[in-house]
Amino acid sequence: MFFEMLLSAVVGLNATDLTIDTVRAQTQNVVSAYEVRGMKVQVTQIEVDNPSPLLTRASPNQCTIMLNTSNTARFIWGKFVDTKDVSEEAALQGFALAHEMGHCLLAKARRGEVELPQLSAQLQSASSSSQSFMVSTLIGRKSVSGSENRYDETFSDLLGLHYVSMKHPEHFQLVLSKLKAARESFASNDQAHHSTPFLNQANLRLVDQFVEQTQGKSLSDERIAKAGMHLASAR
Repeated sequence: MFFEMLLSAVVGLNATDLTIDTVRAQTQNVVSAYEVRGMKVQVTQIEVDNPSPLLTRASPNQCTIMLNTSNTARFIWGKFVDTKDVSEEAALQGFALAHEMGHCLLAKARRGEVELPQLSAQLQSASSSSQSFMVSTLIGRKSVSGSENRYDETFSDLLGLHYVSMKHPEHFQLVLSKLKAARESFASNDQAHHSTPFLNQANLRLVDQFVEQTQGKSLSDERIAKAGMHLASAR
């Protein structure tokens, strides 16, 4: 869940509400971009006591992306987007939906069809050494291992950035800065989603290779290099 731990003390509504029609359209854009096959993808609307505007239920054959319309979730989305520029908003929406799709692609990969990308050794080490912790889910809170959850969230962040680099390259730096700000703000309380130490060109290339192997899509070396420059300068 991309927006875990972004909850602010102030709750309100924003003009940048995420609508079910927008989520469906952006999800279709992501599905088309990656030519997702062998998986039923659907979008539903719910209202639950969870700060995440977007939630995902993933299995090897089914991907359900849920728009949470609670007041708190709507406020969190507005805080994340915080722009009146339509093209910037579209890039942020695309990132968020590609992130959610990342969870679904991992669920499908874990069926054994493909090898999961071996992201940096530092991530493997940090994940395997972390303790179990509590995370919010659609049905409450549960304990999960640091290894799987941190890996999944980092992969999904990288896939989101991969999508932005493919479809909204002019806004890559904006999306990256907002992502890093969100992750760093709660790093001490939310190690599962603390992906920023592992957002680098090497890991982006590994995700690109995974996408090419599983979906037949890949970024040009030029796009990866340009994204890598932004990733390096943001560290």
